Amino acid sequence: MKYIIMGVAGSGKSSVGRALARKINYTFIEGDDLHSNENKLKMSRGVHLTDNDRVPWLKKINKLLRSPDENIIVSCSALKKEYRSILNDKINDVTYIFLTILPSLAEERVKNRSEHFFSPSLIYSQFRLLEPPENAIIVDASLTVDQIVKIVINKTGL
Repeated sequence: MKYIIMGVAGSGKSSVGRALARKINYTFIEGDDLHSNENKLKMSRGVHLTDNDRVPWLKKINKLLRSPDENIIVSCSALKKEYRSILNDKINDVTYIFLTILPSLAEERVKNRSEHFFSPSLIYSQFRLLEPPENAIIVDASLTVDQIVKIVINKTGL
């Protein structure tokens, strides 16, 4: 199986993805690392990405998900249904883990993290774009990483 840990910035996608991958011996791919330098610069300046900015990034992630390695976890915001369609293209076995969070907590977390290009000013635009997935494992992102990992393992049977 392949898993995408999704949600807005500050929901803990990377922390949960890394911890889950370590726990179940899967490969973890940090989706943010696959953004172009231009996209990273835009986001660091508080400029919203357009759908056209995101498509090449989503296609890169899709290509990695189509690799022969069956045991992959990717962190990716996957905010819109359209984006998830690109991520799922030609893949049958993707499970989404949606980390839900209140805007105020997401903003606080983004403001407090260091060495990340995402501007806290973009948090609320992510909530406006967000189209919650219909078929996903939904977990409260205000829980600890360990609690979230345990919930995901229980719900997926990993």
